[in-house]
Parts: sequence; C-alpha cells; structure tokens
Amino acid sequence: LHSDCRICIIGDSVETEEAGIWPRMLREQIQFAGYTNLAVSGTCITPVRENSRAIASEERIAMIPDDTTLILVGGGTNDWLVNIPLEEPGGSESFTGAIAAMIGTLSERFPDATVLFMSNPVAMMPGREGFADSSGIYNGLGLSVGDYAAAMREVCEDCGVTYIPVFEECGITGENCLDYLLQEEFFDGNPMIAHPNEQGAERIYETVWKALTEYVHVA
Repeated sequence: LHSDCRICIIGDSVETEEAGIWPRMLREQIQFAGYTNLAVSGTCITPVRENSRAIASEERIAMIPDDTTLILVGGGTNDWLVNIPLEEPGGSESFTGAIAAMIGTLSERFPDATVLFMSNPVAMMPGREGFADSSGIYNGLGLSVGDYAAAMREVCEDCGVTYIPVFEECGITGENCLDYLLQEEFFDGNPMIAHPNEQGAERIYETVWKALTEYVHVA
C-alpha cells in the first residue's frame, strides 16, 4: 500500500520501533511518501525539571520535518512514572498544560498538517518506591496511566484535536497485561510492565490504524 502522507511520530519508548514495535508494523504496511520517527525512550510529554528532551519541548518539536503532513504524538507513561501533576501548577509544567501548549505550537508551525495525539496502553511498576500501592498501578499522586490518558483526551477535545484511544480501546488491561506486555527489570531492580510484545504491538497498531484511515489515503 502506498500513501502520499508524510508522517512524523513523536513520543516515548512505546512509540519507538524498537520497544513499541507497532510503528515498524505501520511503516512496513504503508509505504509513506515520508516517514520520520522521533520517539525517544524515557521522555515525558511535560518539559519540566530541565528535561529539554521532553516530547513537548522546543527541541523535539524543532526536529519535525517542515514538509510533514501528519503528526502523531504519543506518550504519558513517563509523566505517570515521575509523578507529573495533571493540572497544577498550571501552564506547561503540568501534563494538560504541556499538551495544550504543544498543540498550539504545532498548529502554528504546521498549519496545513493534521495533528493527532494517542494514549499509551496500561502500565504497572510493582514495588516502586513512592508509589501509592504495591501493585504499581497508582503513582505517588494516586494516579494511574488511565488518568493521564483521560486528561489527554480532555485536552484534545477542548482543542479540537483528534485523540486516538489506545488505552481505552486496544484491549490491554490490568487483568490481561502479561499476555500483551513484557515484564522487564527497571533500573531500580523492580519489575516494569509497559512495553508491548508482538501481540500487544498488534493491538496498538490496529487501534492506531483504525484512526489513521480517516486521514491517510492509500492506494
């Protein structure tokens, strides 16, 4: 399949071809006129704590090719991991403020491009110090990855940007996550359940592609 779309994917490890896998599936399925993947493992959406590599940072946005026609932004897992607040203290130092600011910047710099945001699937960090529970579902603020997904959806709706409900619709849940996500060792020695296996990546890919078909015309 061929498309005249010039797509740029920007996000965290779940959006990389190596750990996320699904972008490779997308690239192999569709021969885009242009394909750029700027996802960087370990990065938050929110540019705080001198995190210049944050997804919403000027540095990352400046890397998007000028001729891009579709920008797909993912993330939120690392914001959850490091306890980024959803709304306080406001502005770009909160999760929702950073997304709103990024939407504004992308709309200004790429007025003819389509911008879409996607949530990541469920994640858990069992035994992580500072988290609200031992299961690793709720971070130090008492928030789950689902709470960050819901916040992303709300900002996108307010700003008139399409939200791709990967968290809600890919079918990966806290109950079945070990069937679709890898259990890896985090640098603190505790287990990390966040990155998809091949079956999980297929679930993410199907959810993303379902949304993209409205914007990506193939022949």
